[in-house]
Amino acid sequence: MKKRSIFLVVILVIFTLFGCSSTKEEEAQALVKEYQTKLYHVNYEDINIDAENALKVAEEYKLYFTDEGYSKFKGTRAFLIPMTAAMNGKYSLELNNIEFKKFSEEENNKLVYDYDLEIKVTEINGGISIITQHGQISLLNVNGEWKIDNDWVYLNEMIRKNL
Repeated sequence: MKKRSIFLVVILVIFTLFGCSSTKEEEAQALVKEYQTKLYHVNYEDINIDAENALKVAEEYKLYFTDEGYSKFKGTRAFLIPMTAAMNGKYSLELNNIEFKKFSEEENNKLVYDYDLEIKVTEINGGISIITQHGQISLLNVNGEWKIDNDWVYLNEMIRKNL
């Protein structure tokens, strides 16, 4: 009876540890998916990137980032890349899918993922294509919440040529 109790406790501890790890990753990935969906939801007809609107758009992303991460994101104007490319290329963008590959994990407070974005490009003439964009994102656990610390993106040729 004692052996069975010990066995059950061990099994319970294992499930708890794996369950927490899985939940942690699910929460971090959900944040990244929400952020990338917002970033790559660009309707050509609604683009407005004057200086005043650009500041408003940048503020919409603040909740996804650590303070340092947001400063980098805003400073590099990464939030303008999809809008600028869509405006110059005369197309709309929409995130279809994101696939994660864990790159590393440091203790319980930092995760780094490589990711692939599948982005639907709808040209104003009706043409539709799918492009893939690669990146790496680091997240920190700040006060129990996952926040993006940095997002490195390797721009797809179609996006890059329209900047």
